[in-house]
Amino acid sequence: MEVMTRATEIATHTAAEVESALREAAELGPRAKAILHSRAIAAEDLKAAGGAFTLAEVCQLRGGISRQAIYKAVQEKRILAVGPERTPRRFPVAQFNDNGELVEGLRDVYLALDTDNGFAVLNFLMRARGDLDNRRPIDLLRNGDIAPVLTLAMSIGDSDL
Repeated sequence: MEVMTRATEIATHTAAEVESALREAAELGPRAKAILHSRAIAAEDLKAAGGAFTLAEVCQLRGGISRQAIYKAVQEKRILAVGPERTPRRFPVAQFNDNGELVEGLRDVYLALDTDNGFAVLNFLMRARGDLDNRRPIDLLRNGDIAPVLTLAMSIGDSDL
């Protein structure tokens, strides 16, 4: 009986140790935490942008133009799309005026940022910046105040996004 109790004790102890080791090994490392954090920021930025349109909605909003025309505009950085290319991409609402036209200056800013990462561009547009008197770049663009946003975008470039 005593041998059986000791064997059970060892097995239980070993199982607990194994469970503890597995739990510790499965803890998220710095890279995994950074990935999750960037996803949370992207979600905040999309929410601040008023959400995002689907491709079909952008086609309709832009007066029934084709999907191919939208994809071409995305490639030319005239329209901002977020998400991986192999999945259905989304189009942040903030880049469109109420009439469906694109906010003036957006393409110039996108090009000045020198990145293909739509979420990085969205983050730049949606976050208040000290360099812009704590205003959001998208708000300045909407008001036709393109120069300070463009100057800031050129000074940042991809390296600081």
